[in-house]
Amino acid sequence: MALQTLTCCNCTAPLEAAESPPGVLTCGYCGRAHRFAEPPPPPAVHRHPIGSAVVVRWGAHWWDAHVIETPAPDVWKVRYDGWSDQWDELVGPDRIRLRSAAAGLKRGMKPKAVAVTVALSLLLVACTLSFVAMSALRSSPPRAPAAQGSSGVVGGAIVEVQWRGTWYRAQILEVMPDGSMRVHYEGYGAEHDEVVRPRRVRQLQ
Repeated sequence: MALQTLTCCNCTAPLEAAESPPGVLTCGYCGRAHRFAEPPPPPAVHRHPIGSAVVVRWGAHWWDAHVIETPAPDVWKVRYDGWSDQWDELVGPDRIRLRSAAAGLKRGMKPKAVAVTVALSLLLVACTLSFVAMSALRSSPPRAPAAQGSSGVVGGAIVEVQWRGTWYRAQILEVMPDGSMRVHYEGYGAEHDEVVRPRRVRQLQ
């Protein structure tokens, strides 16, 4: 039945076709309201439609992004400007603002600025470590020269040492202040090490 043919159940007068409010017809003669249906739900309106330029709060900063999906009312899927899709995420109304309304918000850096900042930080760390290493080298005490005996041999030298009339190959382990030397005979254990006078030592030919 068309709305124009409906009549008031109170006075049988024709009802007006206009709904006021939605879902209610009012009799123009007696003023009785007739509710004929529940008002339809308002259409879902996304405040940030797909493609909207927005800012999204992540951490302590607001970052530039674009809306790429609206999966549900008050839920938006965003992609951060300059970042790959692996950073896409769903955000609620408490984390998203139109970019035109971002004045006064603490904004995050651009991706290129982030990369430059990281590179400069790494360079600064490398320079600091190099400076510390160079300072340590400069402050290291000079290495004392190897002690040298009166015969001209120094610690670590390979020489021959006389023992009971026979010359044996040995290594100078230490040169004493008085010129004597502690030697280690090649092929023998440490228990045979001994301190000898320079006259028992000769350099290899």
